[in-house]
Amino acid sequence: MSRPVGDHAARRDAIAQAAAGTIAARGLEPVTLRDIADTLGVITHDCASKDALIAHTKAKAFDRHMARARDVAASHTGVE
Repeated sequence: MSRPVGDHAARRDAIAQAAAGTIAARGLEPVTLRDIADTLGVITHDCASKDALIAHTKAKAFDRHMARARDVAASHTGVE
C-alpha cells in the first residue's frame, strides 16, 4: 500500500485536532492511536507513535492559544 499524496502538514494538523477531541472525551491514558485512526482512517504513517502525536497535538493547541492571545492583545490599545 502506498502513502497518500497530499499536504502532509495539513493531514497532521487534522489528526492533532481529532486526537485532542478523542483525548478530551476519553482521557489521555486510555486513548490509543487506533482510537484516533477510527475517527480519521489509517494514520500510522503520519505519526510514528502516541508520544509523537501527543507532542504535535500539544504544539498545535499552544499555537492556537498564542494566536488568540495575540489577537486579544492587538485589539486593546491600553489598560482600562
